[in-house]
Amino acid sequence: MIISTARDALQDRIAVLELGANVYRSKPFDFGELEARMRAILRENVWAIEWRLVSSSCGLP
Repeated sequence: MIISTARDALQDRIAVLELGANVYRSKPFDFGELEARMRAILRENVWAIEWRLVSSSCGLP
C-alpha cells in the first residue's frame, strides 16, 4: 500500500506504516519516484507469489 498525503508529522507516518502501508510519501513528491516505488512493490509481490508456488510444488513450508 502506498500512501500519499499532505500530512507530514512523524506520528502520522508511524501510524500509517504500523497499519500496513509499504510507502508513506508526503506531498509534494516526485512522480518518477512514486512510479519506481510502485514497480518495486509489484516486484516484491511477484517474487513472493513465485516463491510460494515453487515451495508448495516442492513440498516446502
